[in-house]
Amino acid sequence: MSLLTNFIRTLVSGDKVRYQSNGYNLDLTYITDRIIAMAFPGENFEGLYRNHVDSVSNMLKLAHGDKYRIYNLSERPYNYEKFKGQVVEFGFPDHHNPPLEYLFEICKNMDEWMNQDKDNVAIVHCLAGRGRTGTVIACYMTYNGLFDNGSEALDFFALKRSSSDRGVQQPSQRRYVQYFSEILHGRIPSDKALLLKTITMYTIPDFNSGGCTPVFEFYTAPTQKEPKKLIFTTFDGYSTPKSYSSTDGKMTLDVNFILQGDIYIRCYHYQGPRTKSKFMFRVSIHTGFVPHGKRESVLRLTKMEIDDAIKSSKFDRDFFMDFTWQRVSSESSISHAFKLEQTSLDFKQRLKS
Repeated sequence: MSLLTNFIRTLVSGDKVRYQSNGYNLDLTYITDRIIAMAFPGENFEGLYRNHVDSVSNMLKLAHGDKYRIYNLSERPYNYEKFKGQVVEFGFPDHHNPPLEYLFEICKNMDEWMNQDKDNVAIVHCLAGRGRTGTVIACYMTYNGLFDNGSEALDFFALKRSSSDRGVQQPSQRRYVQYFSEILHGRIPSDKALLLKTITMYTIPDFNSGGCTPVFEFYTAPTQKEPKKLIFTTFDGYSTPKSYSSTDGKMTLDVNFILQGDIYIRCYHYQGPRTKSKFMFRVSIHTGFVPHGKRESVLRLTKMEIDDAIKSSKFDRDFFMDFTWQRVSSESSISHAFKLEQTSLDFKQRLKS
């Protein structure tokens, strides 16, 4: 039974580097001596194809005693008593990124724990232990000065976690690691609200015989504590959205809505009031990183920078989108700049000390 179980678990974990020592065979990888990535610790049936919670608990006790803290990003609880309550929840949805401030909150918690004792280790997991896990670990390795930028940290995570150098795949997760890195090096995102005037797609995605009927939805960036909230949609619920054909070459949708901060954008193909819509793609951005312009500016995203579109044959390989923005004067701007600026200064001061 043990051989069969190990075979199933290894098959499920795919190319991820496994911990095989002291009789254990776990989907668990030492990214550094003190930072560990792993898959979800399952129980009952789930424990047959994922890491079993008892095996993980016993391995960590043997290797690290009580000098470990687990960061659960999965949004799913389990029996934390197996780990003497040394589990903290910082969940956010699968394949997504959390808000920037949430990433800093996680990294500060990790850093405080690691600085309490030189033998303390941090274990990070989501479900598979790759996308969300890699996003947080890459941010933390940049935060603690192990790497100068997010790209290097992401590459290192991929090298250590996967036998095929396959790390964080979602473009928005990678984008947020880079945002995080830029803040640490002094680039403070603008706290100004922006008017999103239009979205223009160049080449038409094929979701309906060579065309599509796109509808955009704008949400707050989701976390376990604060699920996403709809801010605005281009569909009023009454008039039928406009359809576009591949012969059009491009399409421009009027938005004319003010946005600010962390924004999660979802697009779907509308098929009528009685037919389920087809999901097209999603993407997350922070308006503070939109290129500056005197009045208008354009944020361009290629197919390789858009979640779900990146691997879909429904999008032409040369597909890209332009988001056209306009500055607005807003006294009700929600200011994140001070917190992020203070974080950058704290980081620089700590590295000097």
